[in-house]
Amino acid sequence: MLLYIRSLGLALLMSLGVGNIGNAASFDCNKATTETEIAICSDPELSALDEGLHIAYRDILVSNFDDAAETARTEQRNWITERNLCGSEVSCLIDKYKKRHIHIVK
Repeated sequence: MLLYIRSLGLALLMSLGVGNIGNAASFDCNKATTETEIAICSDPELSALDEGLHIAYRDILVSNFDDAAETARTEQRNWITERNLCGSEVSCLIDKYKKRHIHIVK
């Protein structure tokens, strides 16, 4: 049930992101400097996926104890490094976000 609710929330965020490109990303798009960040800010679907993943990640940090939260932080840092290897390739980034979201919500 929780997976359904999170998936529904992600779908809603994605639909909102279409009309509001710069504000859906989980970071300030005015400060985007890497090609990956710029691609996320420039694509409504990526921006919504980024925001949805941010919410799921934040929920994990809030609901876990110190060791589990630290593990989640390390996994997230490693994932960001891997995500950034996509550069500005939108299809690669979308794939990374969708796989990461599935991993986080299980």
